[in-house]
Amino acid sequence: MKKQLLILLSACMLVIFEGCKRDANLQPAKQLDSKKATLWEGGDPLVNGRWKFTQYQNPNKSVCVVGNALSDGAGIHQWYYKPTNSQNWDLTKQTVGGIDYFKIVSVASGKALAAPGNSSGVQLVQKTVTADDKQLWRIIYVGGYGLYYITNKSSGLAITLQSTPGADGTTLIQAAYTAAGSQYFHFYNLTYPVLGARIHIYNPQPGGQQYYINDHCFIQHTNGIWHMFGITRKWDTDDIDGGKEISFAHATASTLDQIDWNPKADIQRHPSEVTPGGWNPIWAPHVVYDAATAKYYMFYSGGISSHQMQMRVRTSTDLYNWSAPVNLFIDGYLARDPRVMKIGSQWVMYYSATANGNATDFGLNIVAYRTSASLTSGWSGRKVAFSDYTNDYLTESPYVAKVGSYYYLFRCWGGFPWETKYEVTDVYRGTDPFNFTSFQKVGVIKAHAAEVLQGEGGQWWASHCGLGKNGLYLAPIDWEP
Repeated sequence: MKKQLLILLSACMLVIFEGCKRDANLQPAKQLDSKKATLWEGGDPLVNGRWKFTQYQNPNKSVCVVGNALSDGAGIHQWYYKPTNSQNWDLTKQTVGGIDYFKIVSVASGKALAAPGNSSGVQLVQKTVTADDKQLWRIIYVGGYGLYYITNKSSGLAITLQSTPGADGTTLIQAAYTAAGSQYFHFYNLTYPVLGARIHIYNPQPGGQQYYINDHCFIQHTNGIWHMFGITRKWDTDDIDGGKEISFAHATASTLDQIDWNPKADIQRHPSEVTPGGWNPIWAPHVVYDAATAKYYMFYSGGISSHQMQMRVRTSTDLYNWSAPVNLFIDGYLARDPRVMKIGSQWVMYYSATANGNATDFGLNIVAYRTSASLTSGWSGRKVAFSDYTNDYLTESPYVAKVGSYYYLFRCWGGFPWETKYEVTDVYRGTDPFNFTSFQKVGVIKAHAAEVLQGEGGQWWASHCGLGKNGLYLAPIDWEP
């Protein structure tokens, strides 16, 4: 699922990507008893936490403070959503007379959403937090997919979009509830999984020289020993050519969070993967174990030309000795970063691809997937698990993890400069592992080519790596809001 991708853009220009995966079916995830970010399913009670909310006809536009103002009395309107604090709100439940109300406080200003009085037609404002009933709101489920209306405890009036539902800057007022579309809202919980402090688990320095780890994966052998495989190469700020990545680092540990993993011999390209004078890197190893065959399967992408890669698989019984590769498929421009997991009775491979599938056009990026009953053959045609056509950011290292009854998609993106943008990962949550949307975004974590998996004691971890990062890191994940 993860790997470093390098694209020759003109004569000698390169752009680096990432991906790699591993099988997270180690221990059952603990059942979560609270919902996280994404569109709130209809009928679920809202919980304390950080939220955005949108008028349901305009899911791209969020309720926010006019002009990002911090002052008392600043008005409330809707605006195209960006992850700024003036568009995010902290909800705190207060039960009065057996009825649940919420204090809705701007993250930016620390001031509460308030009705300025009890009159209809007036614009909502933000006010210094007090015990005033004008700052208490009842959020009521009305059916459909996550539709709610919101009434003020003091006035009994409902939050209403005044006019022109699609326009930025449209005022939010209070008015009598009439079940109009302008009074229905969607809520998105932004209390996404939080990463704890990183630990540095592996710093490859063969022969005293600094190497990097890029797209990588973890797999636990049936004997309990952990193995890591990943893109590797000597670190040189003047030469970051991904086309020269021709082996996979290999290290082992007795526990996932062991400090200073034990280096093993690299896994080299198979001779059949080398063409004289050709562009033949290997990227983004992802290893799974199939109990039915008692074999380990390493999926990765191998270079054919400067703009085409082939998805391949090699097998092993011991994680040290690997078979010759089996070629699986080619998909457009630099398809890469496989993550394979079993869902139901079928195997699913997620990977990074381009929307148009053109072999010579970078285009817009997607997370594609294919399915098969067998790991070495019979992979279906490609389908789309996630697309975001609002930009042409690089989509790398897609990783899907099942936690409780939900699937989380981790999608690395950004690109250059590698020092900063190369470690941005968006997180999405949903119940359908084959259909993620931008509106299911949970938040952002600071990690590159993250593998998300459980270690000893059921603890969840997210890994981090990359150019100039001196190896490999883990950070514990807190899924709870």
